[in-house]
Amino acid sequence: MRAVLHGGDNDTLCVDVCSYDALLASGDSWHELCMRAVLHGGDNDSTGAIACAWFGVLHGFSAVPQSNYKVSRFMYRFMTF
Repeated sequence: MRAVLHGGDNDTLCVDVCSYDALLASGDSWHELCMRAVLHGGDNDSTGAIACAWFGVLHGFSAVPQSNYKVSRFMYRFMTF
């Protein structure tokens, strides 16, 4: 019998745990976060999106390289937060 975890399957739990682990291990380093959350095998797009979103919540724009957001067509929305 397969266990159902976190409202989904084991892959959902893995993405959540991997994102959290990458966030904790990276400290305040964007580069380290990307190495841990995005540049690996598996479901790296989901892991990276979740980890990077939480990184932004914790550290704000100052810790994220401008090249990742300065040309966004929705930049004005980002700056209102």
